Amino acid sequence: MAELDLARSVLAKEEAEFMRSGDAVTEAERKAAEAERALEEVRERQAPLREALAGKREQIAAERERAFAERERATAGVTPVSSRVTSGSGAARRRWRCTPCMATPAGTVSLRSRRSVAR
Repeated sequence: MAELDLARSVLAKEEAEFMRSGDAVTEAERKAAEAERALEEVRERQAPLREALAGKREQIAAERERAFAERERATAGVTPVSSRVTSGSGAARRRWRCTPCMATPAGTVSLRSRRSVAR
């Protein structure tokens, strides 16, 4: 008889634990559904901002392409004057004669590029 009472109490504890687990799962599912609804609301609020950013991104990409094409046109006029090998490192250095578009920060025109002469 004592064994039956012990088995019943163990079974009751397991059943109570199972019910608590079921309640916890139900609560977690409810919270997940609330979080998904909140996420959808945030996405709906952000949709116009995201569209504006996509437009801005396309505009910047087009400006970048125009700048790249302009740079290519500008560098088409630059030709190497001479080539020489510096002593020591053996690296080939080129001296470039630059167009007046190569202005220094002080506003003067630079006649050599930064890669000009080995020091």
